[in-house]
Amino acid sequence: MSLGERIEERLLALGLSQAELARRADVPQTTMNSLIRGKARTTPHLIRIARELETTPAFLMGETNDPRAEFPAPVFTQEELDWVYTLRRMQPLHRSITLQVAKLRIVPNDLDRLINEEYWEEEREKHEAEKILEAMPPESQKKVRARVAQSIDRASKPKHKRSGG
Repeated sequence: MSLGERIEERLLALGLSQAELARRADVPQTTMNSLIRGKARTTPHLIRIARELETTPAFLMGETNDPRAEFPAPVFTQEELDWVYTLRRMQPLHRSITLQVAKLRIVPNDLDRLINEEYWEEEREKHEAEKILEAMPPESQKKVRARVAQSIDRASKPKHKRSGG
């Protein structure tokens, strides 16, 4: 069997589409199509593709006929994987804010990293942050809003330089 045939076999076994595999493995769909159709014989993304297909690069390359041979046991639960896939699809700013909010639920006193001027520079960013804040417990919302107000007040006050003398 060719690389493309083996990829297709695993797609069928897992009930995945070519597009979903490309998204999960973070590989351009054109690359995935080329591999499956036999236009490309290998890719630097083979390890990620194999991982998403729950097999090994050795199986995909035809070195073994057992798709589960030497495949490591899953390290993450499906819920954890859903989080990873969701974060991968987010814009970097949204990903960063989401991670900070998640950390707040674990360490409620660590607000400093969330209250960072770069998160609040643009109105669009404020709107997205507001959505995230709405999902937080009311107690945390109050703390974050108070810290944001303090940060905005500090940023808007003119800075006076002392003259050295």
